[in-house]
Amino acid sequence: MDDLRQFDEARAFLRSRIPEAIRVCGKDHDITFRMQRMYAQCLFQNDGASRSDLTEAISKLEDLDRRMTRIYGASHPQTESTRDRLAEAREKLARA
Repeated sequence: MDDLRQFDEARAFLRSRIPEAIRVCGKDHDITFRMQRMYAQCLFQNDGASRSDLTEAISKLEDLDRRMTRIYGASHPQTESTRDRLAEAREKLARA
């Protein structure tokens, strides 16, 4: 996703697949977490991201951070990755 920079296509794909992941794996499953984080990345890493996209990404990443911290703990690599993406999104919003 990052290398190809096809954020719009990835976002559309993930938007349709995340509900399936929640249904099949559950809301707090690793696969679901990763898909939701990728969706948020599509929102804020896109060069054409609007303020609305940035605030939506931050909201989603904050929710993921809370859930991942509860399940995995604060020092888990996936939790840390989510926090890194959250910091990136907040920084981009501050520059917008």
